[in-house]
Amino acid sequence: MSDAHLLHRPVELLYRIFDYLETQIISSVRRLPELNQFEYFFSGAGETNAYMGTFNHIVASFQTPFWLQEKRWFPTRGYAFKSRTLELHTTTMHMPDTDNFFKVENLAESNTYCFVGEPPKCDREKTFVTLDLSDEAIDSTIAQFLSQVLQTGKTLRQLSLDGNKIEDDGAQHLAAALLSNTTLKTLQMSENSDNFCTIVEIAHTIRHDKRLNSLNLGNRQIGDQEVQCLIDTLKTNSTLVSLDLRNNNLSDIGIGLIADTLRKNTTLSRIDLTGNPSNLCTVITIMQRMKCDMSLNNLKVQGCQVGNKGLQYLTDIFQYNKAIVTTNLDNNEIDDNGVKHFAYVLRNNPESILWIRDSSIYDMFCGKTLTTLSLSSNRICDDGIKHLVDAIQNNTVCFPITQLLLLIHLSIVIKKYVQDDRSITNFIYVHMVGMFLQTLAALDLEGNQIEDRGLKYLADLLRTNKTLITMSLQKNRIGVIDAEHLREALQMNTIWTTVDWTSHQIRNEKLECLSVALETNYMLQELSLRNNRIRDKGMEYIANVLRENMTLNTLNLSKNSIGNDGLKRLAKDNMTLITLILSNNLIGDDGAKHLAEAIQNNSKLITLNLENNRIGDGGAQKIVTALNINTMPTSLNFSKHCIKDEQVSILAQSLTDNKTLIELDISSNQIGENGVQYLVNVLENNTTLTILNLSRNQIGDSGVQKLADILHVNKTLINLKLVHNQASQRIQHELN
Repeated sequence: MSDAHLLHRPVELLYRIFDYLETQIISSVRRLPELNQFEYFFSGAGETNAYMGTFNHIVASFQTPFWLQEKRWFPTRGYAFKSRTLELHTTTMHMPDTDNFFKVENLAESNTYCFVGEPPKCDREKTFVTLDLSDEAIDSTIAQFLSQVLQTGKTLRQLSLDGNKIEDDGAQHLAAALLSNTTLKTLQMSENSDNFCTIVEIAHTIRHDKRLNSLNLGNRQIGDQEVQCLIDTLKTNSTLVSLDLRNNNLSDIGIGLIADTLRKNTTLSRIDLTGNPSNLCTVITIMQRMKCDMSLNNLKVQGCQVGNKGLQYLTDIFQYNKAIVTTNLDNNEIDDNGVKHFAYVLRNNPESILWIRDSSIYDMFCGKTLTTLSLSSNRICDDGIKHLVDAIQNNTVCFPITQLLLLIHLSIVIKKYVQDDRSITNFIYVHMVGMFLQTLAALDLEGNQIEDRGLKYLADLLRTNKTLITMSLQKNRIGVIDAEHLREALQMNTIWTTVDWTSHQIRNEKLECLSVALETNYMLQELSLRNNRIRDKGMEYIANVLRENMTLNTLNLSKNSIGNDGLKRLAKDNMTLITLILSNNLIGDDGAKHLAEAIQNNSKLITLNLENNRIGDGGAQKIVTALNINTMPTSLNFSKHCIKDEQVSILAQSLTDNKTLIELDISSNQIGENGVQYLVNVLENNTTLTILNLSRNQIGDSGVQKLADILHVNKTLINLKLVHNQASQRIQHELN
């Protein structure tokens, strides 16, 4: 490049000159100790980001011990805003230029940055309080200069940088500088080249505007990098109560940053993170809401796949909200490590143990702690169960000795008056204790990965826990149950109201142990043995439970292979059941005969489910006859029995003579027009049936029309189900 061309490129010319100085003059200076003054002043307009590297190299050449210590010559680089020129000069050389009335300079002597005014003789020491640098074409390089000044500046209170060319990196330098700046109160950075500038402005406002309590940042394309700038301000903010960050670009990283910042914040009660690509959004919203509102006592986060990290944030709630009684965390990909942290919080947070201090009866019933915990459909294994069991054993409510003595006195009085009825005594006593000791009463662990070792941990818990009355363990990996271990545990825990052993491969020897244990449990109300391949021999043990246990009111034996002989064993002792579910059990007419005898003798049976068995005309007739004798049943399910029109006449008879049946389900059969006519005939005068399910039959337009017409006469039937029949779209539309 020729020298003529260099005249039009001042920075390149400057670089050539200093390159010469570095190789020639500086080496000469070392041989001329008498040289005491060397001054220069260079300035030139150009793209700052293109030339700043050159300036840095030049300044670095003079930052050696020879120049700084021996000669004390200090080069200064700066930027004049109005003329948009870069400058390089010695500290003793100043060019009075009224156009360049304001500059930012970097002093080599102290490596500090400052604002200076022109002309220097009168304004160089001026203190700047307000600066308007809007529309000055300031780019990220100059913004970095400004950030250095703001980092150490003590006087500037207002700064406007609107309408410049500051990009992401420049905005980040400014954001970092403002963290240590305590004097700048007002910052404007709109209409720059990057969205980050707006975030820096907003963050600065949050930090200094003590009147700000609500902020809407929805749909701002805020990502993880931008949110870092915001959370630095939220750490110290104590006034903001509502923050809207909907529909931005926050991933788990950004949401995690927000969560970590807010873990000790109890002011920001409303934060909206919907529409962001993170599974943790719901967690943070609920975390802040429940930490700030002590009236909320149900923690429910289902199917959000929050994982262990999300669970860790949710456990923070328990340190602030002492009123939580129900926690549902189903289907969230929580494994043993997540449960370990959750258990640690419950076990080691002393404030989760509540004391009832007042001696009044009212206050004795006000103590609250966790009573229901659901962790179904997660990834919890045996180790996680061990952690959970340890925590549950410590989940108690303590109360003074005066309340304890009162409880003992009340129990003695109760036993005195009902000493001949163990079930009543235990029922009243346990429920009274439950009101004093509000601890974990229901635990749902369905659909996890629990095996035999985990079951043993739970069995050990049952030996000592006196409040857990419901536990669900179905759909786990429990194989051959340690029958003796389970029997001992259930015998020692006599307050369980619900036992659910669905899909546990319980065979005869296990049923024997279970029956022995439940014979002495005077609180059992519901027993579910669904899908266990139980046959007639196993029914003998279940019959033993029914013979000895007078509190059991619900029995679910669906999806087994009970058959006719098994039902014969059950029917002998079916005296107290209110709900009996026998669907999918290969029951035929002989079994129906035995069942009919049981129905006649049981004056409490209300719900009978016989879905998908093999009961024919003879068996159906016997059950209908029994229902006419026992007028208590209100619900009958005869679906999936291949019932045809002729058999409907038998069932219709029950609607004529029985005055208590409220619900009848005969869906998924083969009922046609004639069968509908039987039903219509009895529905004209029936005043009790409110629900009739005829879905999935063979009813055509004529039958549907008859049913539609009867609804004008029968004012009791309010729920008529006819989906998936053979009616035309026209008649379906008219019926709707």
